Amino acid sequence: MVVDKDNEFLDFAPLLDQDSVLEDSNEDEKLPLPQLLAKIIAQRGSFLDISEDKLKEEIENEQLSKDAASNQGDVEMEAEPSFTQEQLRSYEDFKKVKQEIVNSVHSALNESSLSLDFVSLLISCVRPAAGSSSMSPHLKQHIKIGSLSSDKVDPPEDTEKLQLDTSKVGRGWKLESLERAATNLKSSSLRLKEEVAKEKNFWSGMVEVLKSNEVITSMNIKNSKEVCVKYGYGDAGSTYYDKGIGILKKDTTTGNLFFENSAPAKEEKQDKIVNVRIYEKNGENVNLIGESNVEQRLHTFKEKEGVINEIAKARFFLFEEELFYQLLREAATLISLQVSAEEDKIVIDLHDEIIEITQVVPEEVHAPADLPSNERADLIQIYLRLMLYAEHKRNLDQRKIPPLALDTEAQSAPQTSLLSLIRPIIVYNRHERTLKSVRDVLESIILNHFENDRTKTKEHLAEHLKINKHCNESSARSKDPFARISTPPASILELATTSLIVRVKLTSLFASAYSVMNLTLQNQAGSTVLDVTLNDVRELEDCLNWAIRNHDSI
Repeated sequence: MVVDKDNEFLDFAPLLDQDSVLEDSNEDEKLPLPQLLAKIIAQRGSFLDISEDKLKEEIENEQLSKDAASNQGDVEMEAEPSFTQEQLRSYEDFKKVKQEIVNSVHSALNESSLSLDFVSLLISCVRPAAGSSSMSPHLKQHIKIGSLSSDKVDPPEDTEKLQLDTSKVGRGWKLESLERAATNLKSSSLRLKEEVAKEKNFWSGMVEVLKSNEVITSMNIKNSKEVCVKYGYGDAGSTYYDKGIGILKKDTTTGNLFFENSAPAKEEKQDKIVNVRIYEKNGENVNLIGESNVEQRLHTFKEKEGVINEIAKARFFLFEEELFYQLLREAATLISLQVSAEEDKIVIDLHDEIIEITQVVPEEVHAPADLPSNERADLIQIYLRLMLYAEHKRNLDQRKIPPLALDTEAQSAPQTSLLSLIRPIIVYNRHERTLKSVRDVLESIILNHFENDRTKTKEHLAEHLKINKHCNESSARSKDPFARISTPPASILELATTSLIVRVKLTSLFASAYSVMNLTLQNQAGSTVLDVTLNDVRELEDCLNWAIRNHDSI
């Protein structure tokens, strides 16, 4: 009889299942009491919920389930087909098969132990502690720990293919390097081209500055050497504290040359320009009759651009700043001459009119209205600037004078620089006013002589009155207007009457602006009958009236 080997263990399955149930029940009985209690609590819960009625009910249910299972087993046994005796194996065959299974298990266990020893011996070469912990005692006794090692061995590759791949990689690296080098060279050339363009713009601007006769110098500013330009008036004789030195810098974007003021200031300095206004006094009312035109002076800077224009603009506003500074200094010493000074305004009271000198921000400059004395205001502002130029020239001339020897006993006292910008205006204005008053006195005398006949008076004055202004100037000084303006004015009025020749010499004092009048009377024979010095026009009038009335008895 041929038996199917695949189903040779199926006949013993019920026996194995029964044995397993028995073994489970036996194991529960062998467990100690604490473990058994823990197992019961894990399966059935706490003993607090267990009662006698529940246990009885559970036992009855379990008995009923066993009865039902036995009945079902009987039914299955009845339904199963009956086997012949030949199909059942004997107990000896079962033992034989069991022995074969046990041998196979032992063989597998030995092979796994050998594999574990092999792996442990390999590990012991790198990590002795970890390898020896899993090694068998027999292996430890006969083989030294760490005596077996391993290494990775790559399989041999195809030489031609390897060379081909290597050459491809090399060519790729070369191409990549060439492309990177080409890109770097191209970017470097573009950068150099931009730098060359920037340098060209910078040096073109520098050449333009040199061609405009500007003074280029170098100066250490904040521990760095900078290219600077002198736009001040220090070399022209100015003694102003701001020497006017600016920095010429290069724009980092375009390379263009631009100008930057280097004067250290605590607060930002605002550009201002000197403006002159003339007011007329009518009692207590003051009316504007003239204003200088400074818009035209600023218009030249608005039309031009570039570093040359920036330097010229800085020079212009530096001169305006120095001019007003010197005017303020002088005005502080002329309070006795009806001059008042404020922070940005100087007021000169000239008896019948007021001259106001102010500083104006360029943004507030506008074209003046059409006033009768605009031209005179323009002339006054031109005069102030010319006088500052003359002061610079005088300081420059003094620098050219060689110093005295050190062994000279008599050394002259150092001369202090006293600017005279406002004082000549006051002195000459008062001189002209006094001259007009003296002429009015002479006219009133002739008018009284002709018994208020104005026609004869005008004809006589036109024929016999001679006025010689600035008679005390030499021919050499009269050619120099700056020297003439610094000389005290003197004028001579000579009038011939029927019996006397009246000669008045009017000399103004430059320090006090007062006038001294020297009156001289001569008869027809040419001899001097009276020579007196007077200080007031009223005294002159009284003296003349007395002299004409009593000229026969003098």
